[in-house]
Amino acid sequence: MRPCLDAVSKEHVPVSDAVFEEHTPLSDAVTKEHMPVSDAVSMEHTPISDAVSKEHAPVSDAVSKEHAPVSDAVSKEHAPVSDAVS
Repeated sequence: MRPCLDAVSKEHVPVSDAVFEEHTPLSDAVTKEHMPVSDAVSMEHTPISDAVSKEHAPVSDAVSKEHAPVSDAVSKEHAPVSDAVS
């Protein structure tokens, strides 16, 4: 037979452990359910600079992706005369 102390410790968890498992400490519960304003804002609303750069690419980037520079477009669609002749 097990000593009484072992049986009690296995069947009945100490109060501090039971409370910690069932009810998380107030500080942890608050940070999970209610994040600090700075964290909540950064997750739900990206900073203006980031949002602008993702949704609206700078003009130089947008132009280079949608409209290739004239020199590139010309070299792809119309091969130089020297290449076409050879």
